[in-house]
Parts: sequence; structure tokens; C-alpha cells
Amino acid sequence: YGYGMRGHLDSIRGLVDALAGRLDESERVFNSVQTRAANGRRRVASSCHQALAYARASEPEAACEALERSLTMIEAEPYPMGLQRAVGVRTGFDPTWAQLPCVRTLDERLSLLAPVGVGAG
Repeated sequence: YGYGMRGHLDSIRGLVDALAGRLDESERVFNSVQTRAANGRRRVASSCHQALAYARASEPEAACEALERSLTMIEAEPYPMGLQRAVGVRTGFDPTWAQLPCVRTLDERLSLLAPVGVGAG
């Protein structure tokens, strides 16, 4: 598993940078992970981490966009754990976002892929 550990740790570093308010550095790290990822699963997980960072920064459109990227990758290469991650991140969205068009679109897509446990916002 060692080959993927650096990507995982970098993805977590991107999340920590975002939570600490270092948004430019966070974006750089997430972009680097997406470019260098050893496999699609790492790219999915990193996009979920990025969505979580955007959600914590109260940026619903960016959070939805990051999760949409994850779902596109999951559709191309099924990854059940990645789908669970995406649903988990979505579940953590601010409940007041539920009626935003980007969140409704995301919820519709998630409901097609993971009909149980979606839209719990």
C-alpha cells in the first residue's frame, strides 16, 4: 500500500491547509494530488476531501462541484467506498443548503448511485 500513502497524506494536508485558512496552498496540494494520483480511487478520495474542505468553508457550489467530480470518476470506475465517502461528505453539508440548486442536483445524482442515505441535509 505504500505507493498510495503519499497521495493520501497529501490529500489530508490539502484538507488541513483549507481548514487552517491556507486556501491557495490547499488548492495547489489538491491539484497536485489529482495530477499525481496512483489510481482513480485516490482521485475520488481527494475530491471528497476537497469537498469537505469547501463545505467547512461555507462554499456550497465548490463543495458540490468537488463531489460531482468524485461521482464522475465513480461512474467511470465503480468504487463503493468512494461512493460512501461522497454520501458521508454530503450528509455533513449545512442543512440550510438543501434547497440550493447545486445541492439538489447533487442529491439527485447521488440518489441514482446510492439510493439509501442521500439528502440527509
